[in-house]
Amino acid sequence: MRTTIVTAVVAALIAATAATAASVKLITGKQIKNGSIGLVDLSNTAKRSLKGQQGPAGPAGAIAGITAVHAVKTLPPGAVDYVVATCPSGQAPVSGGFAFPGSGGVFFSFGGATTWGVGGDNYFGTLNADLEVWAYCAPGLTIQSFAFRSVAGEAERLIDARRQLRAL
Repeated sequence: MRTTIVTAVVAALIAATAATAASVKLITGKQIKNGSIGLVDLSNTAKRSLKGQQGPAGPAGAIAGITAVHAVKTLPPGAVDYVVATCPSGQAPVSGGFAFPGSGGVFFSFGGATTWGVGGDNYFGTLNADLEVWAYCAPGLTIQSFAFRSVAGEAERLIDARRQLRAL
């Protein structure tokens, strides 16, 4: 009787294992849609195997040799004025910046073909304030499409407009 029970249990286990194995289907590469498996689906070993050799260095950037040019003008209390930083010969501004601790504010900052200009208004000031401008210039650039002829000319126009607004 004992042999019959053991034989029945072994037969049941074999039948259960065969049924489980038959119900499990293996997924093949043909069944996986391209791009559907992400890094989170891969083991750490598989992720490490994906790393290849570093490629060659890319070409040098188009802009090299940036030169910073600084200019400053002291604005007395109530003054409206501008400062222009001029790039060295053969260079054009790629960017610019300013600092102005006055009690009015900066009301323009833009570049031209060879310069960067900033306008300051020390309207509420009771002390002199330095209006500083920086032009960041690079060689080999040509700046063309401007609606105005020069930063200084446009600055004068904007200064006049600012003064007219203050007179209202």
